[in-house]
Amino acid sequence: MKGLLIRGFCLAAGICILSASALCVETAEHFSIHVSPEGDDENAGTEDAPLQTLQAAQAAARALLAEDLERSITVRLGDGVYRIEEPLEFGPEDSPAEGHTVVWAAGPEGHPVISGGRVIDGWDENEDGTFSAVIDAVRDGDWRFRELFIDGERRHRARFPGEGFSRIDEAGEDQRTNFTFHDGDIPEELSGDVSDTGLELVFFHDWSITRTGVSEINHEENRLYVTHPVGQSANHYRIGHFEPHPRYYIENHRVLLDTPGEWHLDETTGELTYWPKDGETIDGIEAVAPVSQGLMHVRGASNEPVRGLNFRGLHFAHSAWG
Repeated sequence: MKGLLIRGFCLAAGICILSASALCVETAEHFSIHVSPEGDDENAGTEDAPLQTLQAAQAAARALLAEDLERSITVRLGDGVYRIEEPLEFGPEDSPAEGHTVVWAAGPEGHPVISGGRVIDGWDENEDGTFSAVIDAVRDGDWRFRELFIDGERRHRARFPGEGFSRIDEAGEDQRTNFTFHDGDIPEELSGDVSDTGLELVFFHDWSITRTGVSEINHEENRLYVTHPVGQSANHYRIGHFEPHPRYYIENHRVLLDTPGEWHLDETTGELTYWPKDGETIDGIEAVAPVSQGLMHVRGASNEPVRGLNFRGLHFAHSAWG
């Protein structure tokens, strides 16, 4: 992204020199910068020659403000999806002088979406009807995600039980690293060392949850062990701290994939497996998973606030977490 910002700034500096002709000037103090997913960052940023990325548009706006704060700017986003892999960062350098504004707005009848997601392709169809794709970044340890969107709709990770939750039998002696479960609450196929499978425990406290990997399942003792202690400390949010038989479920294992619309990510091999819903085809779906943790940050300080910055008609999607 740094390369895009630098490149965009250099372009914007050139625009500033020719600002009266290179940018769409509505008045002597009001400039418009146009952006479109079909644009090009080598363009001038006019309606007929829009920029392509939000980073280039931001660099152009900053360059105009650096030239003269006594102006207002509208960054007009055309229809389409703008994909980012890091949050957009706004600060005092994006602010005009008092009495002026910088507006990031949807174009007429446009529906711009700022997406922190990455499109997944390269699907193969398996004999059991599921689709799978190997994601190099996941296999290499550079990307993990807990959400998947198919054609704009959120799909659930494979889990057990499929609905609702189970309740623990008894917490282990330290109340943080293991517990016993009731017969039937963990599938028999999940047994032994499962630490490298991506299997997670979702554990409910009274007003929060813990997510942690599962390291081992012992069906002879009906005991589950976690990779990291449950709760924030030994004295708070322990297993059974408030509720003697708290709720939990497990998710993200190939064995748990049993319902159309579910998916599983093997973080060791990088293989994503999806069970398609009726009517979904391997060539017809768009799969998107979040990569950017957060989509936009606006940061100021008491002695240098952000002012005059407006966002109108923009849509945000696919923010990663955890």
